[in-house]
Amino acid sequence: MAARIATLEELVALAPDLASVDPCILEAWLEIAGTMISISVWGSKASHGHRLLAAHLYQVSQPGGETGPLASVTVGPVAKSFAVTASADAELGSTQWGRMYLTLRRTLCRTPVAINTRLSPRQFRG
Repeated sequence: MAARIATLEELVALAPDLASVDPCILEAWLEIAGTMISISVWGSKASHGHRLLAAHLYQVSQPGGETGPLASVTVGPVAKSFAVTASADAELGSTQWGRMYLTLRRTLCRTPVAINTRLSPRQFRG
């Protein structure tokens, strides 16, 4: 697949419940999400990452948007707590789309390369 950003049709195919949302609103969220996706970094995964991020941004913009994983449940006098890991990406972890985006983002190869321009060829050979 070629490296590109997603279309409105692809966003709605990913999240069919968005089909009832005004397309102009979804296009606005696609545009905002597009500024956060670098095609040169994401490569062929850019389109998928773009629509996941757009779906997440739309969802958190809505009143009562998801707030994250369930931490506890109380029924009458009985309470049960669950382990919930805090994350630097807590806002992205607040929706199913954001969590899928984070999972996809972890698959990107982002290895920094350090270059010392002060070494001569003789020093480099050891």
